[in-house]
Amino acid sequence: MALRSLLSEKVIENNLVVVDALKFDAIKTKEFVKVMDAFKFEGKTLFVADIAEDFDNAFMSLRNIPNAALLTVEELNAFDIANAQKLVMTEAAANKAGGGIRIMSNARDIIIRPIITEKTMKLMDTDNKITFAVAKGANKTQVRLAVEEIFGVKVEQVNILNCKPKTKRMGKYVGKTSAVRKAVVKLPEGQDINLFSE
Repeated sequence: MALRSLLSEKVIENNLVVVDALKFDAIKTKEFVKVMDAFKFEGKTLFVADIAEDFDNAFMSLRNIPNAALLTVEELNAFDIANAQKLVMTEAAANKAGGGIRIMSNARDIIIRPIITEKTMKLMDTDNKITFAVAKGANKTQVRLAVEEIFGVKVEQVNILNCKPKTKRMGKYVGKTSAVRKAVVKLPEGQDINLFSE
C-alpha cells in the first residue's frame, strides 16, 4: 500500500517516467549524464529496472553520479521512492507483477468504457457523476488522471466499486454477469462529458 501510494504521488507530481529500457553499449558516465540532462532531471533520481534486464553497463555508468541510483524492482522500497525527486522505471520493471507494482501508463488502459443505464444517466443529470468500467487494478488516482487526460476535464472526486457477478435469467436459461470494477467520477459544476461524441 505504501509503494502504491508513493507511486501515485509521483504520477500526480509528474515525477515518474517510464522508459523502454536502460541499455548502454559501453560503460560511459558522460552518456548517462546526457540522458539525465535530456530529461532535465534535477535533484536525486532513482532508476528502477527488472532483474532480468541487461543493465550492467547502465549501473556502472551511473555509479559515480552523486544524485543517481539504480535498483532492481525487487529491491525497491518505500523509503527509496520517498527519498527520490524523480523516479525512472523501465517498462519491464513498471509492469512486473512479482514486484507488486503495476503501472498503467496509458489512460485508455484504465478507462474501459462508460456504463450507461437508467441509474447512471440519472446520476449524471442530478449530481454530475459519470460511471465508468475501469481496469481491474486501477486506483482512484489513476482513474482521475485518465479521465482528465481523455476528456479534458477536472475531476472533483472518484469512488471505486467492485461489483460481483449477478445471476441473470433469459427465458429458460440462467447465467451470470461478469464481475466489473466501476468508478463513479464527480465533475465540478459547469463541467461535463458528452459520452456520445467521444
